Amino acid sequence: MNFQIRIIFLIVLVSSNLGFAQMQLDWARRYTGAGSLEDGAGAVCVDDSGNVYVTGGIEIAIGYKCTTIKYNKYGDSVWVRDYQRSGNNYNLGNDIKLDDSGNVYIAGAESVIKYDKSGNLKWTAYNAADYRKLIIDSLGNIYAAGIGSGYYVVAKYGHNGNNFWVNRYPGAYKLHDLALDNSGNILITGETEYAITYYDYTTIKYSNSGNIIWIRHYNGPGPPPLADDISYALTTDKASNVYVTGASQDASSNYNCTTIKYDSSGNVIWIKRIFPPTNGYDIAVDNWQNVYIASRSSGNNYTTKLDIDGNIQWVKTYPTTDAFAVNIPVLILDSANNVYVTANIDSNLNTHYGAIKYDNNGNQIFVVTYKNDPNGFDYVYGMTIDKNGSVYLTGSSQGHMTYYDYATVKSSPIITNILESNIPPLEFILGQNYPNPFNPSTKISYSLPNTQYIILKVYDVLGNEIATLVNKKQDAGNYEIEFDGSNFASGVYFYNLEIDGRIVGTKRMVLLR
Repeated sequence: MNFQIRIIFLIVLVSSNLGFAQMQLDWARRYTGAGSLEDGAGAVCVDDSGNVYVTGGIEIAIGYKCTTIKYNKYGDSVWVRDYQRSGNNYNLGNDIKLDDSGNVYIAGAESVIKYDKSGNLKWTAYNAADYRKLIIDSLGNIYAAGIGSGYYVVAKYGHNGNNFWVNRYPGAYKLHDLALDNSGNILITGETEYAITYYDYTTIKYSNSGNIIWIRHYNGPGPPPLADDISYALTTDKASNVYVTGASQDASSNYNCTTIKYDSSGNVIWIKRIFPPTNGYDIAVDNWQNVYIASRSSGNNYTTKLDIDGNIQWVKTYPTTDAFAVNIPVLILDSANNVYVTANIDSNLNTHYGAIKYDNNGNQIFVVTYKNDPNGFDYVYGMTIDKNGSVYLTGSSQGHMTYYDYATVKSSPIITNILESNIPPLEFILGQNYPNPFNPSTKISYSLPNTQYIILKVYDVLGNEIATLVNKKQDAGNYEIEFDGSNFASGVYFYNLEIDGRIVGTKRMVLLR
């Protein structure tokens, strides 16, 4: 079998270190419903071509409709789609994800909604639950989590909308987060109300077939009967340890940012309580099991790094005066372990969109902001980043004559000290093969931000390795390799990119003979 490799070298001539300390606003797009009422986007994602997708809620005469918008990379509107489930007045888009084919999935309107890349409605699924979060695995299966009639509801769907299973567990008050571990197990966290201990953290681990593996509750030292313990976010690492963060009252009834690390069996490894801040709203973990937490306290924006044992490495504070803001921060960790966190930014005592980037040592690299009206309020709810270091924010922004609107903005680095326009990518990227489906050959692209030893392998649907395409050290740059499937049968195959012993991306491809 011949594997033809075509390498695209990017030669960069630099007179000094690259600087990305400045960002520029590429575009800002606003969308408002016909009634000029309270509209707002809650989630955003971006595809490899730079198309941007947002979802949220447009207020109508009674309730809301779930409105999803696709913009191209220049900020031009490609399509707008509304969805209202029959009999439901509060049709909000809570979460949005894309699959490898560009299909769009939304958790909202008490449903899972699928559009194709052209905005055609493919299917909706309803299981008597208000779905808050969803995630897609490498096989294209969709997992949705929410609450319904006092139950935690977790469901698994195929890409055609077939419902594999639904699990309902009683006692739910709110569902806040959803994740998958390396073995395909599902994890959720939320809060459960009890008569004696009031609200407690609840974290549940399910097998991929929908069976509960373990359930863990956390009741902090707050005095009864009204002691709050509210978990807001969770994540998992490559060893399948589980990290949960939230707000927990102490013996003096002060809220503490409280984070728990469990092993894969649900045993507590450590609990870390910090005050201030008063809560943990989002969380990420790196390959060395360092933990990053986004928090607030008295309106101030906090970002914290803990080491593998839960010890504080650094805490960064960005001040603001809006102590009553209801939006919560979003935290993203890129492949170079830079930290991006949304923030409320003050201007003349008015709150506006903000996002801060820190390096791994806690040094501030940049702050991006957006305000529509200097005397208005702009609340950021969603954030994503792309491979070029651009930052996308969306949320609810006060208009001049329209009350609150969707507002989606893109900011990109201003590149300085560059004599050649092409620069290495800022993170590891494994591209989708093209064409897909293919016969008999297809091209796979990937990007390296620095010199690394990489392994690129192909597997069949049973997980058997069928080919090693690359197994060597490579410099920073963009690469492309051709996979020849002439000697293989039609079917689904997978390829993954492994760097320093960790898999940074897996993609699905289809051979049609």
